[in-house]
Amino acid sequence: MQENRIELNNFVSVPRQVAGRKQNIMYLFSECSSPETKGLKCSSQIYLERKQSIKFLLSESSAPETNGFDVSTPINRGQDLNPVRNRLNGTIYGLLITLLLLAGCHKEDPKPVQYYLGSEEVLSFTSTEIKNGLFFAGLSDLAVKMKYDVKVYKFNYHINYQGVDRTASGLLAVPITSDPLPMASLQHGTIAANKNAPSVGYNDYSTLTWFASLGYILAIPDYIGFGETADLLHPYYHAEYTAMSVINMLFAARQYANQESLAFNNKLFLAGYSEGGFATMATHMFLENDHPEEFELVASSPGAGGYDINGMLEYFFAMDTYPDPFYIAYVAMAYKETYDLENPLSDFFNAPYASVIPTLFDGDLSAGQINGQLTNDLGALLNPDFKANAFTDPKYSALIAAFKENSPIDWTPKAPVIMYHGTDDVVIPYGNSENVYNKMIGNGAPNIELVPIEGEGHGSGFMPYLFSIIERFEGMK
Repeated sequence: MQENRIELNNFVSVPRQVAGRKQNIMYLFSECSSPETKGLKCSSQIYLERKQSIKFLLSESSAPETNGFDVSTPINRGQDLNPVRNRLNGTIYGLLITLLLLAGCHKEDPKPVQYYLGSEEVLSFTSTEIKNGLFFAGLSDLAVKMKYDVKVYKFNYHINYQGVDRTASGLLAVPITSDPLPMASLQHGTIAANKNAPSVGYNDYSTLTWFASLGYILAIPDYIGFGETADLLHPYYHAEYTAMSVINMLFAARQYANQESLAFNNKLFLAGYSEGGFATMATHMFLENDHPEEFELVASSPGAGGYDINGMLEYFFAMDTYPDPFYIAYVAMAYKETYDLENPLSDFFNAPYASVIPTLFDGDLSAGQINGQLTNDLGALLNPDFKANAFTDPKYSALIAAFKENSPIDWTPKAPVIMYHGTDDVVIPYGNSENVYNKMIGNGAPNIELVPIEGEGHGSGFMPYLFSIIERFEGMK
């Protein structure tokens, strides 16, 4: 039997913008990379100093090599020319080196990347409409906290995916106010059909966009493979590509905020559930490792993610049945294409599923429809050799290494991490989060906690998670 679960199509991800303002300044005061400069800095001050050195070389020099020889003085007939030649050669050599230094450092300033590519308003709500909707849903405690009218935009932004510049997409919800605003990035759970992507099925995400009324610039990225990039297979559970789709939207949202004179205060919150939990953890890691000064990351709250991918594989191998086999097929398809694995799908799956799976992930079928084409019986679904030898046979080593590479578990977060997981989750077991929490504690993470959602499964844990993080984030604003 499948576990009753809420479709997690409705979860969000935040806008992100480019730090182009810093780049010109940073360039001027960064180290030159050309070996001729030997680490000299290419600031305008040094440029001027080098110009002075050229003038100096063309006038009387006091450098020891010239022995005080005045290169502007005519040479007397009969004078020994060898010392003169040596001095002139040294002078010319010094001049050439100086010119090379100037040429090596005189590069054009890099142009800032334009991440924000355009937006289109698709929804709008008054604060009264939002309050009434929440009151009607029995959420009066939340309703009274809503402050601002909200506009929701289909939002396009720049990414570079596998060396190709692309337009990616998502939703951006903006409160109508001049008050200072943080951003909140809420990453959605697993989807397979493009119609369920935030920028396409935006009406399904409308309730979540209401939380912008609390005073957040709120983003919901589609992820690569959906919306404007629907021609691509989603790189499911690929840490770097997933984080990039979130981070680039953050950069783009910051550019949008500057353009529209929104009072973004540079504070950032990250959250997401299921695949969105994995995306949140990966985004936190890549932000701190690669972009530590871009935002003030206040906290992240990943929920019920399969962070340890090899741990998930071990979990599958220990099970006789699994309620959502499409997750397993999705990961296999994504990794085979993203890493161009040589393994045929028949290395991982039995017939007829090995030949059926490639036809299922074209963006038309939902998760439920794909599950209907597979089987919950893992003995029938998975190749027995794969189950028995996945971690020891070199035939599978590329896949296992890729799983390890994409598991955002062996690092030490600096900003607070508030993990959540349902204790009765059979889709992604509570133990996966518990193991990651213990590893990060062992790494010395200064501020991390794991909040068990007692008695809840994968789907039923979502709403308690959502209400809890709203309260936590509001207390950290």
